[in-house]
Amino acid sequence: MHSPSLYLTKLTLLAIVLTGCTSTSTSNTARTAKEQMLLSNAIDQSLDKVDFMPLSGQNVFIEEKYLECVDKTYVLGSVRHRVLKAGGTLPRQPTRLTLSWNFAAAVLGQTLPMRISVFPKLLCRVC
Repeated sequence: MHSPSLYLTKLTLLAIVLTGCTSTSTSNTARTAKEQMLLSNAIDQSLDKVDFMPLSGQNVFIEEKYLECVDKTYVLGSVRHRVLKAGGTLPRQPTRLTLSWNFAAAVLGQTLPMRISVFPKLLCRVC
């Protein structure tokens, strides 16, 4: 027969194995994962409508001081990617032979219920 202490030991081990370890963590990001996915998709779809091919062979300085939004890094990264993909180059500083592209987002955000709106306002000027 089994001793009571052996039975209690087995029961304790079974309880430890079945309960496992858990921890609760909270993410304090500006947007939820769903919002980030929807906004990045909306940004990509908006930029897909812009023809970047005229920037081929051009030095394009992207001015970011007018773009203020939570997703600024993603917007600028997407624009830079498309400029490079079109054959443009991205200098660190503007020069006289550089096309300067100023970005401003008229609206970049969400309205309830989970409707994402992106209205890019692209300002171009030659230095």
